[in-house]
Amino acid sequence: AEYMGTDRKRRFVRAMTAFPLRFSFVFLLCFSLLAVSVHAIYEDQLGTVDWSSQQIGNVEHSVTVNKDLVVVATSQGVIAGLSRKDGAIVWRRVFEPSDVVRAMQLKDKVVITLQGDSAIARAWRSNDGALLWEEVVAASPSATVQLSWMQSEALLLTDSTVQVRSSAFGKQLWLWTAPPSTSLLRAVPDATGTAVYVLAAKSNAKSVSIIAYSLDARTGQLSSEQTVSESTLSIQDIRKSVVTLNGQYGVIVSNPSVVLYNFKTNKSKQVPLSTLFAQSTQPAAIDISHPSVFVLATGGEQSVVAVDSTSESLRLVRGFKGIRAFSPLVVGGDVSRTVVVTAITSEMWIEVESVDIESGVIKSVGRNPKISSVANGCVTSLSVSSTSETAVGAYSVWITAEDHSFHQLKGETLQWSREEALGSAVQAELMDLPLPQQLNPGELGPEHIEELLAQDPLTQFKTRITGQIAQLNSLIQNLLGSAKNATATTSADLNSGDRFGYRKMIVVLTSAGKLFGIHSESGRVVWSRFFSRDSLLTKGQVHVHSFAFVRTHITAHASAELNVFVSLTGSAKSTLVITVDPLTGEAVNAEELEFEIKQIITLPFHDSHHCNLFGIVDQSMKIHIRPKSNEAQVIADREGANVTFHIVDKKAKTVQGFALGQRQKEFTYESIPVWTVTFADNEEVVSVAHQFDHGGVFQPARIKGDARLLYKYLNPNLMTVATVADKNAPVLHIYIIDTVTGSVIHHANQPGCKEPVSLLHYENWVLVHYWNEQAQRHEMTSVELYEDRADEDMADLVQAAFGLPSNVSSPEKLVFSSRIAARPFAIQQSYIFPAGVRAMGVTQTAQGITTSMILLGLTSGQVAALDRRFFDARRPSGEASQAEKDEGLFPYQAVVPIPPHTIVNYYKSMPQVRAIQTAPAHLESTSLVFAYGLDLFFTRLAPSKTYDILSEDFSYAFLALTVVILLVAVPVSYWFTARNELKSRWK
Repeated sequence: AEYMGTDRKRRFVRAMTAFPLRFSFVFLLCFSLLAVSVHAIYEDQLGTVDWSSQQIGNVEHSVTVNKDLVVVATSQGVIAGLSRKDGAIVWRRVFEPSDVVRAMQLKDKVVITLQGDSAIARAWRSNDGALLWEEVVAASPSATVQLSWMQSEALLLTDSTVQVRSSAFGKQLWLWTAPPSTSLLRAVPDATGTAVYVLAAKSNAKSVSIIAYSLDARTGQLSSEQTVSESTLSIQDIRKSVVTLNGQYGVIVSNPSVVLYNFKTNKSKQVPLSTLFAQSTQPAAIDISHPSVFVLATGGEQSVVAVDSTSESLRLVRGFKGIRAFSPLVVGGDVSRTVVVTAITSEMWIEVESVDIESGVIKSVGRNPKISSVANGCVTSLSVSSTSETAVGAYSVWITAEDHSFHQLKGETLQWSREEALGSAVQAELMDLPLPQQLNPGELGPEHIEELLAQDPLTQFKTRITGQIAQLNSLIQNLLGSAKNATATTSADLNSGDRFGYRKMIVVLTSAGKLFGIHSESGRVVWSRFFSRDSLLTKGQVHVHSFAFVRTHITAHASAELNVFVSLTGSAKSTLVITVDPLTGEAVNAEELEFEIKQIITLPFHDSHHCNLFGIVDQSMKIHIRPKSNEAQVIADREGANVTFHIVDKKAKTVQGFALGQRQKEFTYESIPVWTVTFADNEEVVSVAHQFDHGGVFQPARIKGDARLLYKYLNPNLMTVATVADKNAPVLHIYIIDTVTGSVIHHANQPGCKEPVSLLHYENWVLVHYWNEQAQRHEMTSVELYEDRADEDMADLVQAAFGLPSNVSSPEKLVFSSRIAARPFAIQQSYIFPAGVRAMGVTQTAQGITTSMILLGLTSGQVAALDRRFFDARRPSGEASQAEKDEGLFPYQAVVPIPPHTIVNYYKSMPQVRAIQTAPAHLESTSLVFAYGLDLFFTRLAPSKTYDILSEDFSYAFLALTVVILLVAVPVSYWFTARNELKSRWK
């Protein structure tokens, strides 16, 4: 007030004096509301609506560092240190999947790996995973790599070179290059450290010569060369049949004899294969990292073979049946007590055994029923702790199973397990969970409505009052429930949904053939099912082809069933269709088909049980309708003329469309070729995208700034194909194809651009991410399709669609048909994008009202959620007009930024992300997002904020306090007002 003039001060004082008392209470209340402090998001708030799961992948190599740490390498290009106490990840280094570890050795707490086609050598500090040095070993891709130790130095072998490097600094000490047309196979240092012996193969006109080289260990100079034998096998097969032993022997396995070659004496000896191996087929020679023992294996037959230095011969230690894994073990550090540890799974348990090398006697180390061939498949790799113990059962054994699970056993005790199949997820779906009755007490489902209407009014009124009382009671319990009850997840919660649709069952299929059910709220694995040979009761080799979902919505919240298609390869190719309950993972039904699947198509029809129809296309292009019911066949007969599907053949460079033909026999129909799109000979199909299932479009037109309408071309039959022509001078081609007529709706090309290409097709727009070779940067192109029609005609169609008066006389005009639809026009715009993209997705909401966000899985391991308007093809160049501003268009900028707040996984990394799956919640504002790759990540996104629900950190206590204050303030202010009025009347 001291800054006001005198007159203004008087008026202010009079106004404050005359201010009614009842308004002072309101003023104080509003001031207290405004005085509430506003907080930012703290770190402890992270993870309230999201979760993540770190994986390492399928373990192929492992070395023991000490009693606390084991270092592993996986087929997904991961090197990690695991705690031997509980299997937790101590450190992890992730590379590209192509940079897979091909060999790994430990020396003096330094782990050296050979990775990728170019055999990149890397040295790691074992305790924390720090990179010590990195060197490229092979100048070109090498089919053969080997890593071994020559005293304290690393001996590295590739297809054409042998080199020795310092293990401390990676410095190359010497390099020897093989003669032209010679492929190196194996190398072994002499026990005295004076020579390095090398086995190589050289192709001749009619055979392949196996050659032995002797190199000086200090300089790498060639000392001698000797031809060992001739073989009729290919070099690729010979690589699988050669091992080196004891620092002086080379073994070449062939049929009918095995060659044992002594590098020191240059003498060879023929050993009959029949004395070492029971089968007559050509076995593979497996090096198990032991100086005098190797394994011969083929199919379900294995033999442990040892070299006898005294007699200069090979002897059979023991033969085995079944699929096993082997690892050597020196007990207590005494070489004379060397045994071979082997493991095999049965339908009931896993059994670990030890084999004495001298006598061949088998002793059981332990068996555990928690690992079996039914639950985990066969054993694919095995390693034993190298720490000194006095008994075999005291050593830790690490086992990788066929389902990619990794286990640590000691004796008969399973100490811990890791489910690493989730690191190879290939497909996922978010399934609805049934809503429990206690969330809607007194609320009747659709199946009880008719029963209620048949009752008398008094009973109906009683039922209504009882239900409302139960709902009130439920509301009070939810508001007054303890924090423990609010956060605890019970077994009932895992199989039941919630009112807002946040709880889903995430069904994940992996390349290992394992199916998982994951609860979306906690990330907990509810169930898992492995499709193994024993579980499928078949002797053929099994691999998962794909799976599709058949939803059976019996009631409003009933869960769907899903069908898993398993391809069986053995004596005859066939397919097994297993119907699985997504709530429990139990098999509901199984059907074996006597044909191999080519493609699975979902038909746009369902039967009276709300079960969707789908078709299975076999290799002869016949279509088999499922489910097998009379009603499904009647529907297929009636609607078959409207069914079309297409097949993309990348090898033939074609996209071919088919129609459903006449029924040939029960549930089997012929397919009729309708159209074919053939790409140019120099084009290669690099990516294909079908329309993202959006479930409906809320806004079929865009309202421009001048109030005119721009109608979207909403053709549900479109697909997008990206091809790259001429690798030397690449050109990226983008085709948008109508899969009903085969018409190319839009074609664009980007000169100088090539793969990697990512596509996203949603509603009427397509988003393409690619690499610009000329500019050396990532770019994105947005293509939008619109109807080329007048506003008045489309307005009549919209009015007719909502039942309003219109000039539309024929209802057929309201139905979209690719055969009569006019050709749309396209608007295209390109942008510079500052990051590489592995996967793209888009948020989905229940009605499609909420603004869409583009989800991008970046090569940096981040998941970004960007506003769709950033990629709008109609962004104006230069300054936007008033009409464009009213429409909400951003002015065009060449670079699309990635603000830090758009990273939905914040500091959590998502390496090797393969796909981003989304599903709508029951709330229109919220979309559920599930990203999977090497790791898993789930979160809830609200692109337009949570406008239909209170926020997670809303203060219910303050709301209750405000209501109490108002309830007290109203009668008090009324009393004061009445008192003041009474006093004023007595004046």
